[in-house]
Amino acid sequence: MAKYKTGLVLSGGGAWGFAHIGLIRALEERGIVPDIIAGTSIGAIIGACYADGYASNELLQIVEHVHMSRLATIHLPTKGLLELTWPEKLLQSILRAKTFEALKTPLVVAATNLSKGEIVHFRTGLLIEKVIASASVPVIFTPREINGDEYVDGGLLDNFPVTAIRDECEQIIGMHVQPKQYGEKLTNLLHIAGQSFLLAVRMQGYSQAHLCDLFIEPDLTGFRFFDFSDAKKIAQSGYDAAQKRLSIGAV
Repeated sequence: MAKYKTGLVLSGGGAWGFAHIGLIRALEERGIVPDIIAGTSIGAIIGACYADGYASNELLQIVEHVHMSRLATIHLPTKGLLELTWPEKLLQSILRAKTFEALKTPLVVAATNLSKGEIVHFRTGLLIEKVIASASVPVIFTPREINGDEYVDGGLLDNFPVTAIRDECEQIIGMHVQPKQYGEKLTNLLHIAGQSFLLAVRMQGYSQAHLCDLFIEPDLTGFRFFDFSDAKKIAQSGYDAAQKRLSIGAV
């Protein structure tokens, strides 16, 4: 017998991940409360806040103030172009739980151990350092050192961590936020690095879609990986897609 009834899986995807907030809102309206959450990158950040007890309206208020200029600080390239300073400070200020064990809902965070070349699914110990590691897109952001090893974005090896909790859950609701077509002009180094990373991780995320009992993929046409100022519109796209799937799904 499965340990949990409902698992929620939130993929990585930069600003597209704000669609997860719309999914959470749709779940709240139906009284569906996940028993465990798994996330990668932005999915890990939103998942951590949700597991800590934040509601969808509170999450939206938090992310509406996010802008790329505040997200990170530029420094001379050594291991990454940017340092993920603001998200870490934000999580330190809003998360009541400082460890995985203190969260209201169990959480699994996928991060890539760059030193050993393997995926790691964190679920115990200090929380924030592992969430930030999960969101550290290689080349763009500086890797995070944990216990002597360097970690980068979990999306490199597991952008949609369904298998991390599949055997523990009776049913899985998953949202994948990787647009089929980007259609954007590559105007700077960040866009080039970001799209190169996305092309590398997109298909491996789809490989786990069939393991979800309810797979949701919002229409994010017109939004870009770094469109953090469009949080409300992206969240609405996630809500619309979740509403549609939940109305015909068996959850």
